Amino acid sequence: MALEIPTESFHHASSQNRRLVWDSAAAPPLGTVLEELWYAIHTRSRHEKFVVSQLEDRGITTFLPLVSQLRVWSDRRKLVQLPLFSGYVFVRIALSGEARFRVLRTDGVVSFLGVCGEGIPIPDRQTEDIQILLVARKRSKAASLPRRGRVMSGNLISNFVAC
Repeated sequence: MALEIPTESFHHASSQNRRLVWDSAAAPPLGTVLEELWYAIHTRSRHEKFVVSQLEDRGITTFLPLVSQLRVWSDRRKLVQLPLFSGYVFVRIALSGEARFRVLRTDGVVSFLGVCGEGIPIPDRQTEDIQILLVARKRSKAASLPRRGRVMSGNLISNFVAC
């Protein structure tokens, strides 16, 4: 039986030898059940639905907000489902080492969204608000939800910092 130890419980002893040292003050008590929270993950371009399918097969709760868009080709017209936030999927996990590794091992997943790919929890209220907007948009075509979105501020902004 492997002991799961969150990586934030360790710190580097020095920058030269990169040895990990246990910091018992930062670690949760043994036997503590970590709370499941929403996290955003960055996916390869146009792999959102594929990633969601794989994560759900692994028993991980996902959320991929989709919007319908009419696409016109020379020979046909089709209503297609596109991600509201292209390149991103939401996962609900307890950010333990094992759960994080299961997500990152999934084909098409690039990283968790956050500083150095560590992942920043997203409040439940924000994902609920997205679901409410999508339902409202389905009920009324006049809803003020854009077809595609770009995150300008908040937890979904990725901070690219050299790690």
